[in-house]
Amino acid sequence: MYVTLKSCADKAGINISTARFYKDRYLQYFTTSGEGRNTKYDEESTVEILALISKLYKQNMDEAQIIEVLENRFGVQVDTTPVVQETPQIDVVETIRGVMHEELERAGIML
Repeated sequence: MYVTLKSCADKAGINISTARFYKDRYLQYFTTSGEGRNTKYDEESTVEILALISKLYKQNMDEAQIIEVLENRFGVQVDTTPVVQETPQIDVVETIRGVMHEELERAGIML
């Protein structure tokens, strides 16, 4: 279920400003839905991540150590959105020249 960050922070036992700090610093580990003010967070994983980060800070771990723990535990979120391949651009002038040549041949006009 997707809920607000405030709801997750409350369940993790931390205040919302701390949760925002954690979210901003370790965003790649959070599963979200929506954008901007409409962003919602996967409740189960977000509560777990927030509680873990809080625990690690209390153990005086630095950011690099926390990232290592998060990567080992949760991996890095990968964007699975399909990538749209760009269509190669066709030289418009050559295309028009080819079409015109075909039409002239069809009309019996040779250049």
